Amino acid sequence: MTYDPNAAPDAAQWLALGEDERMRLVCSYYESVGTPSADLQVHVAVQPVVETYLAMGVVAASRALDRLLAEGLTRHEATNAIGNVLESFSG
Repeated sequence: MTYDPNAAPDAAQWLALGEDERMRLVCSYYESVGTPSADLQVHVAVQPVVETYLAMGVVAASRALDRLLAEGLTRHEATNAIGNVLESFSG
């Protein structure tokens, strides 16, 4: 399995992965597009959580994604925006 934030991962496959594997997939994607290391750490920590919420069908996350996509954001931008909100609650 590979990860691309512009395409929803298959929910069953994503949820079958362990947390470490999800983080590895996200890390591999962001490294492949040249994300700076400081930003990489944030993406690797937050993006798998967002994808897991979406794969689990968490209503608030799904509604937020739908709303952001309707506003014209790419899926990648939308999942980053959701991640920013989650991150703001962490501390």
